[in-house]
Amino acid sequence: MGSHYTYFAVRGKDEEAILRELDLEKVVDPTATFAGGYYRDPWYLVMDHSWYFLKSHHISDEIKLLSNDCEVVFGMIEERVNFCSCGSLVNGKLNWYVEHNACEYGNDHLVTEGTLPEEFFSIRDRIFKEKEATPEEERWDHYFSIPVDLFDEIVGYNYSSFSGQSYWKSHSELKLKGNQIIDASWFLSQLAEKLGTIGFAPVGGTVRARGEFIYLSENREVCRLSMGAIGSNHVICNPFVSYQSEKINSFIQANDQIEKEPQHIVAVFFCESLPVMNPDGSPKWIFSADDPVEVANKIENLCLDLKNELVPRFQRYCSGQLTENDIELLKDSFHAEYHLFASFLANANIDKAKEIADWYIENEKLEDYNVEHYKNFVSNSISEFR
Repeated sequence: MGSHYTYFAVRGKDEEAILRELDLEKVVDPTATFAGGYYRDPWYLVMDHSWYFLKSHHISDEIKLLSNDCEVVFGMIEERVNFCSCGSLVNGKLNWYVEHNACEYGNDHLVTEGTLPEEFFSIRDRIFKEKEATPEEERWDHYFSIPVDLFDEIVGYNYSSFSGQSYWKSHSELKLKGNQIIDASWFLSQLAEKLGTIGFAPVGGTVRARGEFIYLSENREVCRLSMGAIGSNHVICNPFVSYQSEKINSFIQANDQIEKEPQHIVAVFFCESLPVMNPDGSPKWIFSADDPVEVANKIENLCLDLKNELVPRFQRYCSGQLTENDIELLKDSFHAEYHLFASFLANANIDKAKEIADWYIENEKLEDYNVEHYKNFVSNSISEFR
């Protein structure tokens, strides 16, 4: 559900020195966690999908040491919680830093430190003007682009437009030497074992890098848990569950007059995100290999939530028996207007289905492009049902 990785570029050291100081070696492995190469002179770019060298609000000692006698410009992207940053290190010291964290502080959050490069001000002013020129009801997370565009302006790399090998001057897959913990497998194996006790199994029978698990009902309906695990010794997750009912999906497809515009195609999975923050504002899903007791407790609590709350809600969704509390929790999910309506009508509760549709229409909860399409979908569905 979005990009989540880190990257950094080095100016002033050659490839041999960079790999030696980071304890990296070249390999031939398309699944390698790291990749590095010359991107735009004079920058050597390293992409890190494990968040080993950089983590939110933390720069590793390896990167600080690497910046001795050179400059390191780094970036972090976590689209699922609308977090991104960009910064510069010289001789182990933070030269400047820009951060946007919409999940914790809202869409207007922007923090800066140090002596900012000239490029920052032109980018910031452009984004500010774009935001002000956009009607308030149509505004999105404009400031997310500021750290991203800043890294792009300096190094020439933009994660959102990068399309692979052709952009590199030369590059190699990389891996860490030795036996360092570089991924979340230690955590996911513990999680898989505990999830197995409540009926969840790894997708494809094998625990995968980000943590994907499924629960099958007696009718072969699917509840899928996606942990979105990133990190190594410290693992950060942004979990969500998605529901898939063949009965409900078939009903939607049979009554949805799909148009040319791709935004009208209704998602097959109906997703519910789990809260990412604790009541005190601290991140909820961080697991540290240094604290196995806390890890075990958090896994236990997650499994209890799944067993007692999420799986029963999934079952009520499939059977058209969602409660008012369920609806309140799910009503703002992607394509909820279709899935909640179809959940009730596909299970012969026409009154509740109409109540759901009326609420979305009367309270103007639909995007402009979707209003007429949704009204037609509701009308077609009710006509077919009768």
